[in-house]
Amino acid sequence: MIDWLSKRLDQSFSHQNLWTIIYQDEHIVVVDKPSGFLSVPGRGIEKIDSVAHQISTNIPGCIDQPAVHRLDMDTSGILVLALTKDAHRNLGQCDRYGRVEAAA
Repeated sequence: MIDWLSKRLDQSFSHQNLWTIIYQDEHIVVVDKPSGFLSVPGRGIEKIDSVAHQISTNIPGCIDQPAVHRLDMDTSGILVLALTKDAHRNLGQCDRYGRVEAAA
């Protein structure tokens, strides 16, 4: 985990022990999401806490909706989130045109 962010996570994120940032640059962040935690906010205030919400509110300059894809709540795995609009568009196009494959 990135040092400056891990310090911020310990202070700010309610679920800092449930998922881990495994890569980050100025365009994307890659997260290892465990089962039992939302990838993106659900409907209603009680379901706002999610990886996407925590990333967007705790990484300065992140776009409001960084999720390019999602994993079901009960599914663990790797999430790639965009920090910029350009990264979001480019990652979405990769997914749309079949340049991304889900691991079995």
